[in-house]
Amino acid sequence: MNSTCCPDCSSTRTKRNGHLPNGKQNHLCLDYFRQFVQHPENKIITEDEKCLVKKLWHGSNQGNTFFPTKTSNLLKLSLIAC
Repeated sequence: MNSTCCPDCSSTRTKRNGHLPNGKQNHLCLDYFRQFVQHPENKIITEDEKCLVKKLWHGSNQGNTFFPTKTSNLLKLSLIAC
C-alpha cells in the first residue's frame, strides 16, 4: 500500500517516478499530475547568488560565450562547492 500523499491535493494515488540528482525519490500524483519529493530540503538563495545568476543570464543573452545551460551548470557547481 502506498502511504505517500500529494502535497497539493492530498491524493494517495501516487507512484514512484525516478530519483532526483541528489538521490531522493521522486513521486508523481496520478490525480493532479504533479511531481514531488516526500521530504524536500529547501535551500534559501542569497541575494548574492541571485545577482550572480542575473549577471550570467543577461551575459548569455548578449552574444557572450555563455549559454543558459552552461550558466546553470556553473551555478550548480558553485552552490555545491559552498
